[in-house]
Amino acid sequence: MNKSNVMRLLESAGIDYEILEYEVDESDLSGASVAKKTGRDKDSVFKTLVITGDKNGFGVCCIPVCDELDLKKRQSISAIKKPKCSM
Repeated sequence: MNKSNVMRLLESAGIDYEILEYEVDESDLSGASVAKKTGRDKDSVFKTLVITGDKNGFGVCCIPVCDELDLKKRQSISAIKKPKCSM
């Protein structure tokens, strides 16, 4: 398995992590589905979203898998104006 940059960062910081694999169902890509397939409580699984701003570059948000990112709230707590989610 090739290590991702996130894996390298975690290791360099001495943070333990676990790699979980699961079958992807293209018809259900929800976070709740991922939590169920990996045997984890949905409240302990998070997703990382990258947002772009019109003037101030990028922002990174880590939120529970069953939540949706509130772009207006995110804008109010950061310097990113007019944030857009990147997929």
